[in-house]
Amino acid sequence: MFVILSRYMFMLLFLTGMMHTISGQVFIQLEHYDNPVSTRFFIGDYFMYQTASTGKKWFNEKIESIQFENEMVYFTSGMVKLDEITKVKVYKRWARGFGDLLIRFGGGWFAYAGVTHFLNEDWDFGWDTVAIGGTAIFLGFLMKKVVATSTYNVKKNNRLRIMDIQWPEPGVD
Repeated sequence: MFVILSRYMFMLLFLTGMMHTISGQVFIQLEHYDNPVSTRFFIGDYFMYQTASTGKKWFNEKIESIQFENEMVYFTSGMVKLDEITKVKVYKRWARGFGDLLIRFGGGWFAYAGVTHFLNEDWDFGWDTVAIGGTAIFLGFLMKKVVATSTYNVKKNNRLRIMDIQWPEPGVD
C-alpha cells in the first residue's frame, strides 16, 4: 500500500515540476483565405519561403527559434523578419509518397515484364505493357511535381503570423 502511494506521490510531484518547463509553444501559422483550417510550422520543422529582396529564390531551412516580440524567425543560416516573407511553399506528404509508390510500381512492372520476356518465349513485350508501366511512372512523376506542393502568396489572400500560446509567468500581487 505504501509503495503504491509513494509511486502516485512521485508521479504527482514529477508532473508538477514539469509544468513549469512544458508551459506552451510558439509557432508560425499560415492562415488561408476563406478556410478555417490553417497550416502550422513548429520549431524544428523545415520551412520553404521566398522573400521580396531575394526575388524568385526559394529557401528551405530548418526553424531554430521563433521570437514573438520582434516577429523574427531564426533559421540555421540567419534570421528573417516575418513581414519580409512573400511566399510559402507547403509539401503534401501523402501526394509525394503516392507519387513514389506509382514510380516504383511502373519500374517493377517493366522489370517483371522484362524477366518474363526472356524466360517465357510465348509471351511478348507489347504496347500494353509499355502503356501500363509508362502511365504509372508518368502519373507518379506528375504527382510529385505538381500535386505534392502548394504555393501560398502571403501578401494577397493568406496571412502569416506568429502564435504564442505559452502560459504567463505567475506574478506577485
